[in-house]
Amino acid sequence: MSAQECMSQTIEAELAAQKKTKNGLANRLNINRRNLYQRFANEKSWSFGELEVVATFLGMSVWQLVALAASRSVLSGEASAEPALAAATATLNHKETKQ
Repeated sequence: MSAQECMSQTIEAELAAQKKTKNGLANRLNINRRNLYQRFANEKSWSFGELEVVATFLGMSVWQLVALAASRSVLSGEASAEPALAAATATLNHKETKQ
């Protein structure tokens, strides 16, 4: 499982757990539903800015969202996601220091 897939699954699970809709998320991201569904289908990657908005929409920081995705991958026994999530975390860290 890629980091993208793991992140998408985590976001979907959190939306469901918090009883929030994908339509609400699309509105918050200021994108249409088709573009949002392309991200959930792993046809387009989540940008750092989008992950910040998603995290805020879910009431957490982007770091908490990444950690949640990582913990879900470990609990599911998906060892192959760990290096991908580590790379995603490094990318997020690099982008944050550049801003």
